[in-house]
Amino acid sequence: MHYANAGVVNDAVRFVCASYAEKSEERVLVVNLSSQQTPNLKAALKHVNRQATNQSFDADDEDAFNDTQQVVSDISPWLRDGQVLDRKVFDDLTDVVQSWSNRIPFVLFIGIATSIDLFQENLSISTIRRLRAVQFRINQVDVDLIFKNAVSLDQPSKVWPGPGLSRLLLQRHHDTVQSLSSLIGSLKYVYMTHIFTNPLSILLAKPTKSTLQVYHYEAIRNLASFKREVESLLDKSECGAVRRLLDDDDFLHIKVISAIESCQGRLRRIISAIDTVTIIQSYLNSKNKRSWPDLYAKSMLGELNESPFVKEILLFVRKMPSHTLQELLSRLKEIPLLDLQSEAQDLQALISSSGGNENPLRSEHDAHRQTLRATVVAQKVELSKHSSSLSKKELDYSKVINRVDAALREFFQTHSVDFRSMFLHEIVVYDFKSPHRDTFLPKPRYAIERALSSPHDYLGCSCCNGAEQTLSASQPATAILYQLYLESGAIINVADLWSAFHTIVARENVDEGIERKRVLLVA
Repeated sequence: MHYANAGVVNDAVRFVCASYAEKSEERVLVVNLSSQQTPNLKAALKHVNRQATNQSFDADDEDAFNDTQQVVSDISPWLRDGQVLDRKVFDDLTDVVQSWSNRIPFVLFIGIATSIDLFQENLSISTIRRLRAVQFRINQVDVDLIFKNAVSLDQPSKVWPGPGLSRLLLQRHHDTVQSLSSLIGSLKYVYMTHIFTNPLSILLAKPTKSTLQVYHYEAIRNLASFKREVESLLDKSECGAVRRLLDDDDFLHIKVISAIESCQGRLRRIISAIDTVTIIQSYLNSKNKRSWPDLYAKSMLGELNESPFVKEILLFVRKMPSHTLQELLSRLKEIPLLDLQSEAQDLQALISSSGGNENPLRSEHDAHRQTLRATVVAQKVELSKHSSSLSKKELDYSKVINRVDAALREFFQTHSVDFRSMFLHEIVVYDFKSPHRDTFLPKPRYAIERALSSPHDYLGCSCCNGAEQTLSASQPATAILYQLYLESGAIINVADLWSAFHTIVARENVDEGIERKRVLLVA
């Protein structure tokens, strides 16, 4: 039996079972059980048998029965809320599982939201003796890893989620408990929405001019970034280039392909800057570290270079001893667009001449070199900072570390750019939050009420054009009744409601006797 403290356990349990299955040739069946599904032992066993049978046999697979005869599957019941399960049912269930364990291997997973001691207090002694328990904790989904893989330099994806949408996904993950598959599904929806709702997404495949149609070029000319590019060219008095962009589709096609490649290259440089910050902050001991999605959002808006956190890590780099800086430079070699090779060679030469890492060199920025001096002047104590003198090797090390600091500052300044300033960024970056919010955070009540209040917005028929603010017989009967319901008070007279409804929808010549009979019948 395995105890799991409450958390995101769906994917974790499947991962544990899949890892066990890879080591053997047997299948592992995961059976989900909750307190509502197990009011008694009979219902619990029935639920286990049903789920195990449904997972073992597939009606479309003719060889399913033969496969299950050859290999006996392990069954892993998973009690999602073990702390609220009836004790009697739990005792009987463990007794039955133990009696069948010599024929069918069982691994029981129990999710608990309390401590292990409180959970065991409610168990009987015989049940505790039957169990061989191992405790493990389920960690939350690694959001940093998922976002990093989604926009990694090695990934073939050519669409980048924008900073606003990234923050929305991250906020939704923190506010609600999400599994790994739910977060990945949200990112897939981002790519799907961009590709299917933006006709210009075809340009990501770098098509030829014959593939595109006239409306593609018209859509490009209506983009906000295109208009800013034209205004920039006019400010430079390049009227000829502006005329060709507006009239020549061949020239525009070449410019668009070049702009998309340039935009993607600048976005890759942003990812390199984020990876650099991530490597440096791994040496910090403080808990004030930034997550990868947070750094991604700041970098996409061009706020990374001037952020207080980047200034803090650059100050930390200037105070590094020689052995730590050497390790940092070796790790920064993984960044393809950051060249610190000459600084690393000079640092290696200094360390070799100073006797290795036994006596690390410290720079002039190191806090250990500054001491406070207290002097008494006219019965007042004055504090002053005093820096100890540096040796020649320490001066040389300070020059090296200042070069590293200058290179990192320049790197962050050139690689942290606001994506909105890029030409044709609408094709490469998707930053619309409304489709994602409407899909994953729907408001069905608001949508239904609005449809009943304003049916003309959804029907689009010509008969309702003049009846947007008033009740009309052309509107659906459900919409008319709903609006009459809103106009009524706390107590509704059905006869009055029918009379008002009949007045709106009935024809002019109606037999009064028939109308009276209908009113009396309803009343």
